[in-house]
Amino acid sequence: MRILLALVFLLPIVAAAQTGVEQRIVPVEGTIRVGIDRDALDSIYIDGGSRGCTTCRFDASELAAYDDGWNAFLNQLMSAMLEKDVSFSELVVRAYFGADGRIDYLLFHVGGSDDNTNRFIAAAEKVRSTFRFTPAASGPFKQSATIRIGAPSFAE
Repeated sequence: MRILLALVFLLPIVAAAQTGVEQRIVPVEGTIRVGIDRDALDSIYIDGGSRGCTTCRFDASELAAYDDGWNAFLNQLMSAMLEKDVSFSELVVRAYFGADGRIDYLLFHVGGSDDNTNRFIAAAEKVRSTFRFTPAASGPFKQSATIRIGAPSFAE
């Protein structure tokens, strides 16, 4: 019985270790379950840049190019989501980039069914395999966005 229990718990770990698979695109709600410590990531990846940022990877002179790079990432992600038929009313994305501009981690909340989440992961994996953030960075950085679909409501 002990051997059976050990196999049940160890087999997924051994399989992941042998294939080198590490989940890097994860729903925000699942980070702890897969061993991603958001506080640890946030201590390594500093803010990329924004107008209110006090400690940023990119300085004020690079801000326009940085915004262009972030918008290029979002455009590719949205195109891949359309291709994979991902639906959402609110998308939360927190991207962690290495100094080389590649996506190291992508934490997200897309809502909907498990199938919708899986389609988002497939779309994000496609982007992760090809996207490289420019301009170049001197070290790892992070950026996040919340995208809402729908008409804003105005109070009269």
